[in-house]
Amino acid sequence: MVAGNADPVCVRAVGHRFMCCSSLCGTLVQAGERPISKHKRHELTIPWPNALLASRRTHLRQFCGWFVLGLVAFAAEVALLDLLYQRLRCPLWFASAVAAEAVLLARFMTTDRLVFGQTKPTFVRCVRFHAAAAGSFAVSWLVLNGSATLLGVPYVAAVFMGSVAAFLLSALTNFLWVWRRTLDEDSAAI
Repeated sequence: MVAGNADPVCVRAVGHRFMCCSSLCGTLVQAGERPISKHKRHELTIPWPNALLASRRTHLRQFCGWFVLGLVAFAAEVALLDLLYQRLRCPLWFASAVAAEAVLLARFMTTDRLVFGQTKPTFVRCVRFHAAAAGSFAVSWLVLNGSATLLGVPYVAAVFMGSVAAFLLSALTNFLWVWRRTLDEDSAAI
């Protein structure tokens, strides 16, 4: 961070200390100490441990909420599929498509609001969420069929491997693409 009109300054971690990356300074400061600068061009701002811990807690809370909503969505999809296919006697292709899309939209709305705290859902995030879900499905299908067919893995283990691969891709795309904060959002929030 910068004081006044000075050039931007970066801070990098060096063990448990932080170092100003400016070639003029290079001051090492222990976390928890007051920022010190050897020159007047800028003031070194340290990411204090409490701020770092709060950020990690927020990310952990978001991940746990995302995971729990995923489990609830799975249960809701099975229940809706049972209703449509078993009780209302809809064709399986129709029942599964309706159940999947209804749960996907509900999961997007709840995750958007409850996990990431967005006040209004946007069409762009919804499309990204659908693309991430399609990508996760494709990865799951490829890993399942590829490991079972090409590697001779038993199908139960292949299903598990496909689910793990889809879970990892879903987590990465949801946190790093669908709900990533942009510079415009950060500057608007300030």
